[in-house]
Amino acid sequence: MDSTKRRFWNKKMMLLIAAVMLIVILLAIAVYFLPRTAETTGEADDILITAFENSGAVFSGVTAQSWGTLDATAKTLDDIKALYEKAIEVLGDQLSVETTTYKDDYNVGITAEGTTDDGYAVDLVIQSISSTEGTTETYLIVNLTEDQDLAAVPAIGKKAETLFEAVGGDGETSMLLSGEFNTILSMDEKKSVASLVFHSVGGEILEGVENETYLSQSGYCPGLPRSVTSNDQSINMQIAMFDNEVLDETCFYLGSPLVFSEY
Repeated sequence: MDSTKRRFWNKKMMLLIAAVMLIVILLAIAVYFLPRTAETTGEADDILITAFENSGAVFSGVTAQSWGTLDATAKTLDDIKALYEKAIEVLGDQLSVETTTYKDDYNVGITAEGTTDDGYAVDLVIQSISSTEGTTETYLIVNLTEDQDLAAVPAIGKKAETLFEAVGGDGETSMLLSGEFNTILSMDEKKSVASLVFHSVGGEILEGVENETYLSQSGYCPGLPRSVTSNDQSINMQIAMFDNEVLDETCFYLGSPLVFSEY
């Protein structure tokens, strides 16, 4: 191969290599800007975190709400206090709370509000209710809230479940992730956000409600454990957005199976 052909060949190879590198770079950029997708067979916590991150909202808090019946026997106030002490063992010895006890002909219980050792805001109710028909139910409700770190989703949900195990109950836990957009989103923008969030975790929007400043869309996402039935369809994830015109922002809620906060 003479020098002219060699120079031509080298130039051709350099152009080919440059073209390949350009394609690789463009693919890398495209992948980087695509919505992150959770594996549908992965952990439910990862799915919720991925969904929230793809919303683009600024994180403001995550709440785990657990509730359930402990048993169907009548409890004394001392019984309720004993259950509360078991709860304290989970929430932490340094738990800073204000407690209230109450007792009448049909109700006996204790409420507590404060902060756990690990910084979660806690709102807890243990109550035994007796009806005029003679039926009795003792139940536990607990809300745990973290407002600093989205990554706390797994830990806060686990603490709520551990609390029920400690008091001998079987609770159901719902998760609520909240945030805001620092501007008022149009309805088309709200719908685009909801569609992106469901798509990013392999979910499907099945029903929704809207007005001028409010949007709620619910659907099903494989991998989320709890669901409710609505119009003969399984629902396990809900997105709600509404405008706060005073603060000039759109509030964002992501709930599983539903958004349980007032909005």
